[in-house]
Amino acid sequence: MGFGPLTVIETTDGSVHAEIELVNRGREGGVVRRLDGRFVEGPPGRVLVTRKDSLPPQRGWWVSNILRPGETCVAEIDVELAESGRGPVIIELDLHEIGRRLLVHRKTRLTLPTGVPTRS
Repeated sequence: MGFGPLTVIETTDGSVHAEIELVNRGREGGVVRRLDGRFVEGPPGRVLVTRKDSLPPQRGWWVSNILRPGETCVAEIDVELAESGRGPVIIELDLHEIGRRLLVHRKTRLTLPTGVPTRS
């Protein structure tokens, strides 16, 4: 499993909504069991990661899914800041993959802009 391109959908003074593609680059199927997010740098807040087009009971609830080789899914990232402010926020995503090995963690760091209004 790997991380594809990041797309920032909307930013406001206290939040960021983005999407990142998850890709199975392997030769066998794998399960995306969970995707967690945490702050590395920036103001305090929380990171919620939800699989796009799933029916979770709440934002931040990851619904496991199987990806065959070459298949993708999209994760929606919601960053809610406790304090508003400008400047980038750095988050880390931790993908829990079950495939040939019992559990593998794949991590990436993302820099997200905050406080920059986007056009609709």
